[in-house]
Amino acid sequence: MPTLQESDQDFVEPNDLMPADGAGSPPIDPRTLAASGEEQERKLNIRYKEIRLKAEKDPSVATLLDKAKTASTFEGERAAYREYYRTLFRKMKKLDNLLAKKCDLMEKTYLSRLAQTRIEPTIPLEPPPTPKPLANQ
Repeated sequence: MPTLQESDQDFVEPNDLMPADGAGSPPIDPRTLAASGEEQERKLNIRYKEIRLKAEKDPSVATLLDKAKTASTFEGERAAYREYYRTLFRKMKKLDNLLAKKCDLMEKTYLSRLAQTRIEPTIPLEPPPTPKPLANQ
């Protein structure tokens, strides 16, 4: 069997075979990135629900909810719910400051639902009184 002659040029520097910084890292599957984003969103929602349950158990928050449910007028009910949501989300942000952004968004959403947007302005039966100048001027 004939032997092969090897020269120095046949040998290469081992470091030349190693990939450069980050060039040899395996490709990233975009599906796993999306799944991790979805996973983070799911964990955030779970944390939000846990903190909301804790905040709703607070006696001051529960009292405001009872007050809103037992209000005798629609405007009184809306005012009580406004105060309830403000107190609830303030308490939630106090319990977990990482949820502050989501709490602000949810508070804005709940409060906007309480606004009356489809009411036509009322026309007063009598015009409003005009201010009278003071006598000493």
